Amino acid sequence: MKRASHRHNYSGRPSNETTFLKRVAKILDTSEDDVKRLLINHPFKTFRANHLKPSTSYVSELTKLDISTRPLSWYDAQIFNAEDTAKIQASTATQNGEIFIQNPSSFLPVIALEPSATDTILDMCSAPGGKAIMIASLAGSAKNLTLCEPKADRVNKLQEVLELQGAGEAKIIQEDGRHLPQLLTTKFDKVLIDAECSTEAGTNFLSKDPLKGWSEERILGLSVLQKQLICAGYDLLKPGGVLVYSTCTFAPEENEAVVASLLERRPDAVLQPIQFRAERKIRKIKSWGGKSYPDIVSSGVLRIYPSDYMEG
Repeated sequence: MKRASHRHNYSGRPSNETTFLKRVAKILDTSEDDVKRLLINHPFKTFRANHLKPSTSYVSELTKLDISTRPLSWYDAQIFNAEDTAKIQASTATQNGEIFIQNPSSFLPVIALEPSATDTILDMCSAPGGKAIMIASLAGSAKNLTLCEPKADRVNKLQEVLELQGAGEAKIIQEDGRHLPQLLTTKFDKVLIDAECSTEAGTNFLSKDPLKGWSEERILGLSVLQKQLICAGYDLLKPGGVLVYSTCTFAPEENEAVVASLLERRPDAVLQPIQFRAERKIRKIKSWGGKSYPDIVSSGVLRIYPSDYMEG
């Protein structure tokens, strides 16, 4: 009874919403009203072309379905009205794996990873598979791609997605990513950690209970997990290898604090700032919760401001 009541208190009570709005407004450097305006279902979505199954036939198909699109300026993707999502999901191009609906914020970690055909790559938090298949698409193959997912039901779904997208050669390991350094003798050229997080960017204030499951306590718990994951991922790199860490949340405890923790625990790690000018960036977070972050961390990370088609 106590536990049920405790969970209920996290979901939707005014004080929880107030805390959330104050935090995110400070991070985005905007008003609390603007936060509620920004965090709703996006009116536009995007799909990207799958380079493993190159085709342009979807253009005529979507025209016949009366679906209007416009190109994303910085990647091979199209922006469309969110109301047309069901039509695109049912299209032959989607069903054949020629195109894939994905938020462009999810493109950025893969672009930063710069995967190539000669790289051995580990995606440590791979389900549901969007970033994994984009890695394979950019590399031209999934044969050097290893994916990690601890939950059996998500592994099955991940395998289905890979097969449909032409990335069935990827190797899947069903393990907790934190344990991989003790389980694998292999080292990798590149590691992607799109970590489990509090998913604040996916909050929808038009829904009945937009903050269900959200709490500062959960953020702190996830931060511990993320710090363990990023150290494990770093320990699996070859000398000179590259690790990309990303989340779909705003909390500094899950972002800057995690990067700062890695630099403290692995003194030989070098943070390389990401240069990306195509979208509106959020101001640098130099300190949070009474803790200051090293200049290399606050200046080196990339934060994206939410837009009508781009998640934060």
